[in-house]
Amino acid sequence: MYEMDLSLIKKEIDDETGLEVMPLENRRTIFQPIVYGNTARHLEKPNSENHTHEWTLYLKPYFKQCDMTKFVRKVVFVLEPHYRNVTLTKMPYVVSRTGWGEFTAQIKIYMTFSSRAQILTHWLRLVEYTDRNDDTSAYRYVPFVRYEDYNEIVIADPTEEQQRAMQTGTTEPEPEFEQFNLIREQTVRKLLEARKLVRAEIEEIKQRVLV
Repeated sequence: MYEMDLSLIKKEIDDETGLEVMPLENRRTIFQPIVYGNTARHLEKPNSENHTHEWTLYLKPYFKQCDMTKFVRKVVFVLEPHYRNVTLTKMPYVVSRTGWGEFTAQIKIYMTFSSRAQILTHWLRLVEYTDRNDDTSAYRYVPFVRYEDYNEIVIADPTEEQQRAMQTGTTEPEPEFEQFNLIREQTVRKLLEARKLVRAEIEEIKQRVLV
């Protein structure tokens, strides 16, 4: 978990309503990195349902020892009509099935402090594509595939309760997710650059007001 502090000015007034709003100095954005995706194993021969693969769809924390149940109330895996949706309230957030075709799955994350879901979309892959980022390219059957993505659960202007809930785990990534280290570093760098730009813009506005 890492935190971005946007300490900028002491007081803000909404231009339209004239009401005082939360100062930027109190605004923070908390991020919990996550990894989601699927693995698939090609069966030696189709099973009784003529399924050719066994697959596992999952949502995992990026950092070691992160207890997602402290800030996640439930996770719903929305699968294609052939399967029933799966709702999990405890870790691990994993569902395994057999099948023969690929499809788009949704992973709905319901936070402990919100009724609205954060929705991730994942193309469940069973084969290896020539172009890893294009599921319309040529493909071939292989014994095992693993396809996953990096993302972040983001809480803007968190309450104290939300901050406590999100402060779980270490800041060391799981070894299996080392391939996402560069992506995370780039994300953090972009956030820091954005913060600098905001600071500069606010400082410029303050200078104009004081003139």
